[in-house]
Amino acid sequence: MKKLIHFIPLIMCFIIIIVFIIFYLIFPNVTSYFIRGLWYGVRSPIVLILNVFGTQFDFYSNTANSNFYNLGFLLGIFVWNSPPFVIHQTRTRDE
Repeated sequence: MKKLIHFIPLIMCFIIIIVFIIFYLIFPNVTSYFIRGLWYGVRSPIVLILNVFGTQFDFYSNTANSNFYNLGFLLGIFVWNSPPFVIHQTRTRDE
């Protein structure tokens, strides 16, 4: 049972990818806005640092005016707050 627990994130990723492919086949326009927002969100911390040093990159696309773009942008930003990028401290209880 403990070995199966290690595969749960992989199984969840496959399920999300399959649902995403089905959603793309049904609504291709909506999915393209979501993917664009996700890409802009993932790269936003890097672009912010580059823009501080003088380069000019688009931080947020004003032409993609969609709720799905905004959702993708927020999820892309939240990728940087996911557990692989955040250091967690675990407390042990001394008895």
